[in-house]
Amino acid sequence: MPLALVHQDDEFTQVALSGQLDTQGVCDVEAEFHQMVAGRPRNAVVDLSDVEFVMSAGLNMITRAAADLKHHGAKLVLLSPRPLVRKAIHNVALDKLTPLAENLEEALRLLRE
Repeated sequence: MPLALVHQDDEFTQVALSGQLDTQGVCDVEAEFHQMVAGRPRNAVVDLSDVEFVMSAGLNMITRAAADLKHHGAKLVLLSPRPLVRKAIHNVALDKLTPLAENLEEALRLLRE
């Protein structure tokens, strides 16, 4: 489960995940993901376009980061999840906590709302 820092400035942080967010994938990236996304109390965009599959461990990792950011007055937006990942997000109502965006322009607009 590769994790990459795509963008970081005073306005927002963007990271990209790829592969499978299963138990092993989450174990591989969870500490670094949390540090990149929630370690600094600023808005974040998590690009899921290359995530093929997500299990509850992956959804929990994202939920914890979103809740930590919300606690500090910041937001998290999920970018371009594939249909299977989008369905999993919807099934656990994660889309009620963090919005979904189809492109970066939309994600940035959602962060500013």
